Amino acid sequence: MNKENKIKLANYLTKEFNESKIIILAEFSKLDVKEMSSIRKNIKELYCNIQVVKNNIIKKAFQSLAQNEICRYLQNPNIIIWTKSGDESEIIKTLSKFYADSGKVNIKVGIIEGKIIEKNIIQQINKLPSKKILQAVIISNVIFPVTSFIFNIQYPISRLILTLKTISKKIEEGEK
Repeated sequence: MNKENKIKLANYLTKEFNESKIIILAEFSKLDVKEMSSIRKNIKELYCNIQVVKNNIIKKAFQSLAQNEICRYLQNPNIIIWTKSGDESEIIKTLSKFYADSGKVNIKVGIIEGKIIEKNIIQQINKLPSKKILQAVIISNVIFPVTSFIFNIQYPISRLILTLKTISKKIEEGEK
């Protein structure tokens, strides 16, 4: 790759990283073509970008964003994963599962919404339920008091109506 293309790639990555919700830097080793295709496919399904880029180009992109701390993680071959719209926890879970299965893609560091997240925090995020499950729990916790309140208001009224119907039926049967 000539110097002009390297500059274009660094500028492209800078722009993409600046607009991304999450950026993950992971080390890979001895991935064969099938494994690389598999991880690319899984990551693309999560609306993410994944690219193998030379460390000096990644370094220039992060320096342009004033994220110089990331540069200390730039040893060995790296994969960079980023997204503007994907679910952060699902990305982490997918990469962690791939690492657990193969031992070949090791997450080093991440940036979530502009903040550097160390590997131990990423591992804790991996243990959390997915974003969709957490949203469902929150919604059910918000809705439960409302539905409970409505039930508590409706139940006595429904019981009264049922009792009145029963009394009315007995009166009608008594008159016949």
